[in-house]
Amino acid sequence: MDYSKLWSYENGSVVDMNNLKTDDVFRIHKRITVNEVDGTALCFYSKNIFFTVYLDGDPLYSFNPTPPRLFGRAYGYYPHTVPLPVSRFDGEIVINIENCYSGKAGFITNMVLTDDNSFVISTLQRNIPEFLFCLVSFVFGIIVFFIGLTGRYYGEKRYEIISAGAFAIVCSVWIATETQILSVLTGDPFAVHFLDYMAMDFISFPALMFIAYLSSNKNSVIVVISGILTVLLVGFSIVSTMLDFKDYHQLIICSQVLIILSIIAVIYFIVSGLIQKKVRMTTVLFLFSPFILSIILAIWGIISYNIYHIKLGFPYLKIALFIFILDCGIYEFKSISDMSRRSQYAEIMEQIAYSDSLTGLLNRAAFNRETEAAARKKTPYTFVMLDMNYLKLVNDRLGHAYGDEYLKSLAECIKNSFNHGEKCFRIGGDEFFIMSKESVGSQIFNRSINTLNRQVEDYNDDKNPDIPLSIAIGISEYNPEKDDIEDSIRLSDKNMYTDKTAVKKKLDPILLKSPV
Repeated sequence: MDYSKLWSYENGSVVDMNNLKTDDVFRIHKRITVNEVDGTALCFYSKNIFFTVYLDGDPLYSFNPTPPRLFGRAYGYYPHTVPLPVSRFDGEIVINIENCYSGKAGFITNMVLTDDNSFVISTLQRNIPEFLFCLVSFVFGIIVFFIGLTGRYYGEKRYEIISAGAFAIVCSVWIATETQILSVLTGDPFAVHFLDYMAMDFISFPALMFIAYLSSNKNSVIVVISGILTVLLVGFSIVSTMLDFKDYHQLIICSQVLIILSIIAVIYFIVSGLIQKKVRMTTVLFLFSPFILSIILAIWGIISYNIYHIKLGFPYLKIALFIFILDCGIYEFKSISDMSRRSQYAEIMEQIAYSDSLTGLLNRAAFNRETEAAARKKTPYTFVMLDMNYLKLVNDRLGHAYGDEYLKSLAECIKNSFNHGEKCFRIGGDEFFIMSKESVGSQIFNRSINTLNRQVEDYNDDKNPDIPLSIAIGISEYNPEKDDIEDSIRLSDKNMYTDKTAVKKKLDPILLKSPV
């Protein structure tokens, strides 16, 4: 039952609910009959007013919250249900109203007498489809944002992906705050409306950044200026509200000006990209068309809001933004898929280029690359030069196939022993090299060396080869503050040959006299 008619001010004039008085405090009233009440509830939406409802002088419902100053005084449209008591007499219902902003009228809309649960449920049902779209867009934005943040091999493209995800997140939050579902579920319309204002302030920057990267204008000073203006606007709005000078609702014109400036910059980027042939026409038709439509609807909405105080075209703007987010998703996921395919191919090629085909360890090319990088970065290392003894003897007596098996077995021993982030190389026929960030006396390094020696012993015990697997080890430390890396490598090589000489003194008399 529509209940917005026949309300009066104290002076007897009729109340127009769509055009309430601008007085700071006033009162409206209406006669209510027994048949109308009948245990129903007075239900309506309010915006930017505080009020108390009385029936025959008795307070029934009060909405006079004291929100944190950070949130401001505006709360948008919020549903209220005022249960009316069963009565056997006619009475008078009175609403004492205080406008949140001096000299500016708030609103009461959709006033009806109905069941309170039905009113709330209908509010939720009406907004659920739009809210679900927002939820899907939000999840999509989170996924895209973190893909751009953590993805490998994206280069400059990562900022385009991040900005697309950020725009989807902010846009979905902005639209979701207008659905009233968040206000109903949280019971805190002030916090939700604060989120609405913050999203409105931030929404233009990720959109501009996305278009800038898409149109090859990423280095434009306009992007930097837009970021600075966004931060200044958010900071000024928060400080101004906290100091009770002007709050977000009164500063909304500043947000709208920033959005208009961003729209002008976006149009400039698109046009310049087309003129300089940095943007393909297919991209314009597929991606920019819904965005340009969104721009037109946004301008229409800003003008109508400031002139008529209503959001004309806002439902169409939301549809256009959802279409743009969907197109962005298709475009970015296609780009991500292409880049992932190329990066996987690059990884395979790199693995082929820098891996030893026999042992699976890094090869000589990788050794040169890593030692050069260590010298440039001034990173301290412990170097281990390792040589397999008697490889020529194994090849001569047992054949090269056996020699390859020995090398592969030794490589497995090295990989199993140095498994704390060390880089392990095969740099020659029977020469291996390890770069470790652990110092010589550290527990981890000593354990790795002991494990290597034990693994070689275990191999000989298990396989009982005609020629035992034998290694020589040389160790040196590289301190970039005082050492030359080539000298440190040569020192490890020299120490290895010293160890090799000692080992061969023990084994030569046995192995060299053994029969073929």
